[in-house]
Amino acid sequence: RAPSSRAAEEADPTQSLLETMARAAVLRVARRMAVTAAPAHPELRNLATSTSSFSPPRPVGEEHVIRAIKRDRETTESYERLDLGDPETTLIARRKRLVYRARQRGWLEVDLILGTFAHARVPAMDERELDEFEDVLRLDTADVYNWVLGREPIPAERESSVFRSLIEFAMSSPVGQADPQRYA
Repeated sequence: RAPSSRAAEEADPTQSLLETMARAAVLRVARRMAVTAAPAHPELRNLATSTSSFSPPRPVGEEHVIRAIKRDRETTESYERLDLGDPETTLIARRKRLVYRARQRGWLEVDLILGTFAHARVPAMDERELDEFEDVLRLDTADVYNWVLGREPIPAERESSVFRSLIEFAMSSPVGQADPQRYA
């Protein structure tokens, strides 16, 4: 330390304490930044250099793709089946799950349209209609939004009685007359 610094410390000990605390805080922040800035995987540094020893990943074999598709199909079927033993309990659980999925799409506009429709209509749907509604819920959110509002024509393979019912429901303006407080 410089002599003038020592003289300042002797003159005002609280100033010295504040400087020490500030220095400690700066060192803590610097240490934290150094830890977070350190690469988690140093081997990735090879990707940024021209003299890399990087070798591209091996191509995925057809058997891996088939196995992944099969596993995905099994998981989806297991989820959709949801057998609780009692057919009535299973049907009630399925309806609740469909109403939840209809309300949780991610776009507020679609959540309001599908959620309101599901709340009003799903409890009275039979198995075939529930299957059709589940098909609607599998569709892309933006596509459903554009088709329901008539911005794009509905492809023939997407036509169903439930989808037509959904469009009629949306065009009867239940969402346009909805109370925002009800969905808050």
